[in-house]
Amino acid sequence: MAQAPAHGTIYRHQLGCHCKKCAVAHKSSKAEHGTARWRAGCRCTLCRSAKASADRDYRRTKSLEALSSYLLPIFDSVSSGASLSESMPQHLHEQALWGVASWNAEVKEALDRALMDGRRPEVPHGSSSGYRHYSCRCPECRAAKNARKY
Repeated sequence: MAQAPAHGTIYRHQLGCHCKKCAVAHKSSKAEHGTARWRAGCRCTLCRSAKASADRDYRRTKSLEALSSYLLPIFDSVSSGASLSESMPQHLHEQALWGVASWNAEVKEALDRALMDGRRPEVPHGSSSGYRHYSCRCPECRAAKNARKY
């Protein structure tokens, strides 16, 4: 059986010990706030913000890696006139693509370009009915839909 770390170490504080020795060891961590102190148990605003930023970057990298092999076939299909929901692979939801497009400018531009190339001429573009009744997701129809929200 493994023995618990000794009192007065940062590791003991991470295990939940809040005695004076462990608290002093926690406060005397040499790392600066906003860096690796989150792992040392610090929950100040700077450390929380740094942790959230690192986690967000990690999740964005993973989501882009997961979608990257599907992006070109999706854009080609949408450019040829298929709807976005028809163009998505069976195991991916179109919200995954919109999520990446919300923070990645290159994906957003390529998606908007494909939607503009493949839009149907009979749809009243730039109106909320184009978005709602015809399921057009071109930038003009999205803008009209968003303008009606408020």
